[in-house]
Amino acid sequence: MAADANAAIVWKFTPMITAAATLFAVVTAGDVISWLVLGGIGAVAICALILTLAFKRRRPDVFLKRADGRLGWASWILFWPYYLYNHLIFNVWRKTSREMPFDEIVPGLFLGRRLGRGEAHLLECLGPVAVLDLTAEFQEAAWLRQQAAYLCLPTLDMTPPTEAAIRRALDFIREHLGQRPVYVHCALGHGRSAVIVLAHLLATGQCSTITQALELARSRRPGISLTSRQKECLRPFIRTNKMS
Repeated sequence: MAADANAAIVWKFTPMITAAATLFAVVTAGDVISWLVLGGIGAVAICALILTLAFKRRRPDVFLKRADGRLGWASWILFWPYYLYNHLIFNVWRKTSREMPFDEIVPGLFLGRRLGRGEAHLLECLGPVAVLDLTAEFQEAAWLRQQAAYLCLPTLDMTPPTEAAIRRALDFIREHLGQRPVYVHCALGHGRSAVIVLAHLLATGQCSTITQALELARSRRPGISLTSRQKECLRPFIRTNKMS
């Protein structure tokens, strides 16, 4: 499992490190690029180093995301290379993917991707919703933060939420489900947020095994894909935190 996590970290930041190395090669070879570009290379390298360490130590607080879903100004300054890269990749995926933005897994419980500023119309048919945000690396759109209820539980991409976070998430779902739709999302609606939905299925007895919960969720949203650690985090939770 450690190898799985390390491989994920390397895969995630390889493009940024490669870009920095390429720019460095251009500078040293041509000697015509300004010091501004050298500063950009340094910013990319520092950003990649800090985030690599944060992912290795599972520190979602590195992004300084606040309880209201906004990112601190220092985060924008320090991690602008990552945010630029991340938003580019996300928007390319969003515009080319044929996947639905969100899917209803069980009545009233919706699992989906991050929705942007111009996508409020996608949720209009649901009315006021309770929003559960699992992203650490994206600032939540204002219109989502202003829904009937909003809870931010920052979790790093490709990592499992903590047991405490799962408990809070399930309490949030239990509080609102039945009164209003609950929208659970991470970046793509495939990993972190899927863990929470699976935990709900297991904790409420709608599914008795992780495999069964995965099959049910994937029958609604086929793109769901969990790492071995994300699957494993459900096991002790099931044994010790079953809900009636």
